[in-house]
Amino acid sequence: MLWQVLQMQPGLAEALTRSLSCGAWPLEGRVSVYVSYSDETGSADGKGHFLVAGYGASEKEWPEFAQQWSEQIIQSTPRIPYLHMVEIRSRAWREKIGITKDEADEKVRRAVKLILSTAFLEPYIGTLNEVDYAALKKFFLKKGYSIPRHQGVADIPCFFTYAFSLIHNVAVNKPNVRRINFVISNKQNVEKYIQRDVREAMIAYFENTSPHLATLFGDVIPLSMVDHMPLQAADVLCWHLQRKILSVYTNEEEKENVAAFINKGICGLELTNQMLNEISAAILLKAKREEKHGSDADVFASTVSRLLRVPKSEVMEAMEKQDKSLKRKKPK
Repeated sequence: MLWQVLQMQPGLAEALTRSLSCGAWPLEGRVSVYVSYSDETGSADGKGHFLVAGYGASEKEWPEFAQQWSEQIIQSTPRIPYLHMVEIRSRAWREKIGITKDEADEKVRRAVKLILSTAFLEPYIGTLNEVDYAALKKFFLKKGYSIPRHQGVADIPCFFTYAFSLIHNVAVNKPNVRRINFVISNKQNVEKYIQRDVREAMIAYFENTSPHLATLFGDVIPLSMVDHMPLQAADVLCWHLQRKILSVYTNEEEKENVAAFINKGICGLELTNQMLNEISAAILLKAKREEKHGSDADVFASTVSRLLRVPKSEVMEAMEKQDKSLKRKKPK
């Protein structure tokens, strides 16, 4: 695990409403809906960690948070169009919208304070080491696999672990939840693969293992961070967690903010190098059984979910046995 506070808790649930400009769509009747808003971030050089992180809460609670965010951060003097950590720390962007660095720092300060003081916000994370993941993709390419554009990005496995952690945690701690929706940032054409491949793979997995959990997974909804306040809050969390990973701080306040986010507790999962190696072994084993190479994104997703409960030795030993069997049958 990346941090000791990251824990996998058994269970599952679902949540979300579709958001409009400041929060959520109309409530869905009597169904208890849980909504997640998440964003992603990676290192600049591809040698750190990539992560998907965000917050979950009841759909009934998000509008209140969005309103406070709008009043305290966006509309407060001086007004800003939205809060995005990379841009608000850019002098060019600040000059463009007409705010000073001190005023920008105050906006971030208010955002952090609001997030930490909102008791119903529950943070989640999914992460992996970018170097390990790059090595895994290189391994697949050498084996003859193709990796379609946008399907090899780290967003997909990280969202999978993010959603998996969230669903299990909600299922255990919020048994009244009947549906979980996931709002993600709309960017780089990645969202359609998460909407289709990852969602379908996770539902199929749960239908085979825990059917009552499959019904929890609702919609994956890509929206613009510019117009949706909860996605801006997820961006604030992602940016600060990346500071922790890189151990890069420009001032003591950033370090204190990171400590506060961590101390509040984060539920999540890191795809370790061992797990990535298991993924490669499992996918190759599946390909051998089918006598073809599979390049569908759902192969990866379903493999990850299975590996979360399969001991390492089972996959590796099965592949080794099949290799030995093939060698014995190989004509001289």
